[in-house]
Amino acid sequence: MWFLAGTFGDRVRRRCTVSPGAPLVVPAVNLTSSDERDCRDFMAEATGTIEFDGAPVPAERIEHETITFTAGAGNAVTGDAGVTKRVGCGLWATIPAPAAGEHTVRIHGTSGTFEVTAEYLLTVPAASQVAVS
Repeated sequence: MWFLAGTFGDRVRRRCTVSPGAPLVVPAVNLTSSDERDCRDFMAEATGTIEFDGAPVPAERIEHETITFTAGAGNAVTGDAGVTKRVGCGLWATIPAPAAGEHTVRIHGTSGTFEVTAEYLLTVPAASQVAVS
């Protein structure tokens, strides 16, 4: 799977090359917190859209899910290095592995005054173009 990140409330345009055969996982809007009540409040107002090459992609509502991740020092989510257990929530979509070529993913989401707008310009090389080491 290839995860496309949202933002911390910014408007961004990103370019990246995606591995052939990798499905995309995309948040329209999401939150992690140490308190499940934050997710309840966030999801009460969460709305969003995801488009792949101009076509809408249905998003799944994740009301709250316990997540564990390992973060590096100074990371933008916790600031601390190490294993962290939190609650996650948001509007998430999975896009089947795109064919080789150029693609666009557009993300827009809000919750209260928080707003995310991101555009990804993706390149998926043909499997024969990927170097094996």
